[in-house]
Amino acid sequence: LATELAYGVARRALTLDAAIAAHSKRSLKKLETAVHVALRLGAYRLLFLDRVPEHAAVDETVELVKQQGLARAASFVNAVLRKIAADKTIPLPDEPLERLSVAESHPAWLVRRWAARFGPDETTALCRADNEAAPVCVRVNTTRATREEAAAALAACGVASRPTALSPIGLLLEEPGPLFNLEPFKKGLFQVQDEAAQLVSMLAVIEPGMRVLDACAAPGGKTCHLAERLQGKGEVYAVDIHERKLQRLETEARRLGIEGLVRPRAADASRPLPFAKGSFDVILLDAPCTGLGTLRRHPEIRYRRVEGDIARMAGIQATLANNLLRYLKPGGSFVYSVCSMEPEEGEQRAESLVDQGLSLAPPQTPGVPWSEVTTPSGTVATF
Repeated sequence: LATELAYGVARRALTLDAAIAAHSKRSLKKLETAVHVALRLGAYRLLFLDRVPEHAAVDETVELVKQQGLARAASFVNAVLRKIAADKTIPLPDEPLERLSVAESHPAWLVRRWAARFGPDETTALCRADNEAAPVCVRVNTTRATREEAAAALAACGVASRPTALSPIGLLLEEPGPLFNLEPFKKGLFQVQDEAAQLVSMLAVIEPGMRVLDACAAPGGKTCHLAERLQGKGEVYAVDIHERKLQRLETEARRLGIEGLVRPRAADASRPLPFAKGSFDVILLDAPCTGLGTLRRHPEIRYRRVEGDIARMAGIQATLANNLLRYLKPGGSFVYSVCSMEPEEGEQRAESLVDQGLSLAPPQTPGVPWSEVTTPSGTVATF
């Protein structure tokens, strides 16, 4: 319930605020933060959860406010929530895109941007998908198990799974609970990683013995995947500006049994690196981005971003790519990826790399239905 409340309130903040504002005599901007959060929690339980009796949702929220030392606001919270319980209608604007913004709790600027690009129907579908719970997905460590063997090991622990549709080494877990205590996890049979992220490492042309650079490597899922694909021969240099995150990456590499192939380096990938020019067969730049393609997994991002962030992040991405190109061997493979659907961060960055002399190569890793995710321009995109 706690997880559902936390993610649910984050996903539905604008919708909840509309309901609260309709029954509050006070401006939401003037509410104390703790009171505002409590009202959102109570409203979410009333509007989106059937398993909690209405009186319990109201009473428990009022008690929560008192526990936070805000007894003076208890009667106000009680009154607002009882009004919401009596009238569960959420007031929505008349203008269609503003209505969608409030109904599906996405900032208006983003809804308008998507509608101009995808049309209203596709935008509605995207917003609704963002408000669904994200599945738990893992990548099988093929140096230790096949997908079938990993699924059997999970089943022996009471965790059901099913194969991913695109990645040939992914599993979707059904109600897994804490993974870290499971024996298959301790044995390094898998690593938690979304299916789209698994495909990124499969875009690289990897052969045993290669020298690979993973820039902006933390938290390390792609680094470890690349190392697994080397089949015990070669090395992956994992560069990240955050040394603490690299320590966690090393821990994961040891758990997966590929620590001998991973070379962590704390460095800023936007600046000259301590490597010889033209010394890497493969460079993967999983660039920092707005994260607007991960709103289902990270619902809070939608409220933190402003439209100007897209151009700002595109500038950072260009700086990183331009710096890293010097370290690529002639004829080497450069994989650029972001977890954003915005063209300034994706397609336009790819076009810039082509303008600098690279060419788009079709994906070659077998076992992936690449045609289903390849765009007319030749890039790969998942939704």
